[in-house]
Order: sequence, then structure tokens, then C-alpha cells
Amino acid sequence: MAKFCTQCGAELRDGIAFCTNCGAKAEQDSTTPQVMPEMQPATRPAPRRTDPPAPQYTPAPQPKAEIPADKTVSTGTFFGLIFLFSLPIIGWLICLIMAFASKNKNIKHFARAMLIWLIIALVVGALIGLAINALINTVTPYLEQAMGELGQIGSSGDLGDLTELIEQFGSLGDMMGELEGMVPTE
Repeated sequence: MAKFCTQCGAELRDGIAFCTNCGAKAEQDSTTPQVMPEMQPATRPAPRRTDPPAPQYTPAPQPKAEIPADKTVSTGTFFGLIFLFSLPIIGWLICLIMAFASKNKNIKHFARAMLIWLIIALVVGALIGLAINALINTVTPYLEQAMGELGQIGSSGDLGDLTELIEQFGSLGDMMGELEGMVPTE
């Protein structure tokens, strides 16, 4: 006569001590299947897998590869970049490219800092150039007048005009001396 599992109702072969469906211990007198109360006699649960589960393969953790974007940059590299960025036009273009396209964060930030300094230097240089140009344009008429008077004196040979010119400059010197006397000294 056939034997059935008392837990799940699966048919048991002769000589088996445990149910191949649910793993429950097979009893000797279990010739009639006993159905669980919540199950209806017509339905049986799906048979369970009897072979042990296959071990899942978990790959060994790989060491994290160093990302070139985080690689530390040496002092020599910074020295070379400073030299490269100081070259007119070509170095400035390379600085501009490296400020936005470099994969290494250290080089990118350094190039951006150098680009900011380059812009500051160009603006300050332009302002100084404009100030010198304005100064030259202001002083040039006075110099041309003085040189013209000196040229006339030299060509006419008249020393009276020369002494008159020296007296004018002398009076300017006296006026400067008076101004210096008005300034308090420590």
C-alpha cells in the first residue's frame, strides 16, 4: 500500500525516512494521506524542489581602480604648467582648454586659477597702459613748447632768451620750494 506524507500529502516511496517534497519525517503508519485543514482535498500544493539550492556565485570584490581624475599632481607638474601658461597666446589657449576640458581635477582647478590671474593681469595692464598714454598726451604739449623755445634759442644764439627761460624754470623751482615748506614734516 502507498504511503503519504502527513504534512503535505505527497506520496512517499518505500524505505524513505523523510518526505522528498516538504522534508517532514515520514511515519511508519502513514498509509492514508492527511490533508491540512485549510486545503481542500482536490487541490495539492505544488511540489517543492528537493535538490539543494545551487550556491550563488558572488564575485570577489575587486580593488577599486585609481581614477585619473583624482590622481595627485606632483610639484614638477605644477612648475611645468606655470611655465607653459606663461607663454603668450599659445600658453593662454592651453590654459583655457585645460581649465574646462582636463579630466584631472587638480589640473583643472589650477588652470582655472591661472586663467583668473591672467584675466586680472590683462585688465590691470590695460588700465596702466591707458593711464600712461593719458599722462604722455597731457605732458607732450608742454615738452614740445619747451623744446621749441630751446630750439629757437640755440638757433638765434641769443643768451638773453636762455636766461629768461632759466628764470621761468627757476621761479617754478622757488614755487615748488614754497609748497614743500607748507607741507608739515615729521
